[in-house]
Amino acid sequence: MSQLNVNTIGARTGSTISVASGHLLDNNFGLEKLMSSTASSDDILVLDGFVDTSKYSQYKIVYNDLKAATQGQTLYQGFRQGGASGSNLDGTIRGGYYFTKLNQAYSGTDSNKSYNNTGLVTIDVGSDSSSNEAFSGESTFYPTTDGITYITHRSLVNRDGGDMQAFDVYLGMETSTLATGLRYHFGSGAIASGNFYVYGVRKWVL
Repeated sequence: MSQLNVNTIGARTGSTISVASGHLLDNNFGLEKLMSSTASSDDILVLDGFVDTSKYSQYKIVYNDLKAATQGQTLYQGFRQGGASGSNLDGTIRGGYYFTKLNQAYSGTDSNKSYNNTGLVTIDVGSDSSSNEAFSGESTFYPTTDGITYITHRSLVNRDGGDMQAFDVYLGMETSTLATGLRYHFGSGAIASGNFYVYGVRKWVL
């Protein structure tokens, strides 16, 4: 196959640059979609095998319209190791959070939390579709083998009592094992429905 090297491409109205499907321009940076998953009565939803520390500096996990099969549940998140056919990466997860209600004068914080294997994402997720009870948000995931693997969760929840709530959570686990993915589950019952999307934040390569 012939290769054409061009130092400068002049701007011109209507000009486009096309890249073959599944490929990127060299030195490209920004978000790259890596995988997605749709929950359907899943006790545990696993997202794994997407970590590539040579290409990505961090990862964004976006979740839309998650519903709990059982009313008023807390959503938890844990880490994975070994890729798509790997296993749970368990240990002590430390964290803290801030929350505020959007339709009431009420807010709060908590710190120095300790969780066994899975950490808090948000609380009181409803299951009644007639009152639009659901949960949406995003996580930013920073896996490493040198120190602490961090993840942040920022969510908006239509709670089981009708409250609108914003919830910010910060979690970290000290481990020398690379976390290759994540797992999510409610405290009781299944994840009835909802969508997860995983994006890698590409490193800038000079």
